[in-house]
Amino acid sequence: MGWVITAFIVGMLWGHGAGWIYAHKTVAYECEKLDAFYVGKKVFRCTAVEDRND
Repeated sequence: MGWVITAFIVGMLWGHGAGWIYAHKTVAYECEKLDAFYVGKKVFRCTAVEDRND
């Protein structure tokens, strides 16, 4: 029974990490291509912040 709980926790942690990575890549891709991304009916505009090494 203990292994079931352990497997469940590991699966939840893996799913959370995979979802976090996927969400960030999706937002970055949409910002790069469209300068915006959407959540539901709301549209968010993206602004790039560049590092300057002067």
